[in-house]
Amino acid sequence: MQCADHVTLDNGAQEYLIAGLDDGTIQILDYTKHKGTPGIQRPVFKVQRNPGAAAEERPADLDHPYDYFQESIYEHSATVTAIERHFKDQTVFASAGRDGKVFIWQLSGIHGHDAVELITEIEKGSLNKGNSQGAITSLKWFDENTVAFSMTNGSLQLNDIRIKQKSEATPKLASQCSLVYKTEEGPIWDTALWRSPAGTFFVCAEDSGKVTLVDPRKIDQAPTLLHVSSIKI
Repeated sequence: MQCADHVTLDNGAQEYLIAGLDDGTIQILDYTKHKGTPGIQRPVFKVQRNPGAAAEERPADLDHPYDYFQESIYEHSATVTAIERHFKDQTVFASAGRDGKVFIWQLSGIHGHDAVELITEIEKGSLNKGNSQGAITSLKWFDENTVAFSMTNGSLQLNDIRIKQKSEATPKLASQCSLVYKTEEGPIWDTALWRSPAGTFFVCAEDSGKVTLVDPRKIDQAPTLLHVSSIKI
């Protein structure tokens, strides 16, 4: 497991644990249902995402994911590096991975499978031009309609999930991301949001050892670098 988050619905009556795994799978556990049960005792096999294939037989020595999980999602093709729930709408969460993709999901049902709906997909073609190569290292909700993420190519990007590309084939494909900040060299490994009366700022932990405070309010212009400090490791 690489990352996880906790979601509550119906004023706390329903709880879910959402986990991102090394193989790119996202598992959603109905924690309310399993609160009083022991942990998973046997290995759980991965159901391959192949709608055209015949139904998979359950290996005798392995358990099926649906024995434990409300839903299993297989959209990511590499390790899931971030799971981030929406800070206002508890039914919405975002996932990001080493495949350079971000997905926005909504819990559309309480019981049964197929209870998760894909809202927006940010793929390589949606990333900022010239900064589309690399893995995503961190993910944050900048505001209720905007996600921000950092990458191993040193970029910090924003995307308004309400705006989609005009494509009949992929109607949920996000528009082009905006570049907020780019390091001089090396990845941004983690980000945090600093919300203050003056605005919302990004705190970026860079591979160089620098911690950089960035003002993203003028994203169409060169970002304002408010503070840079070096950390000796």
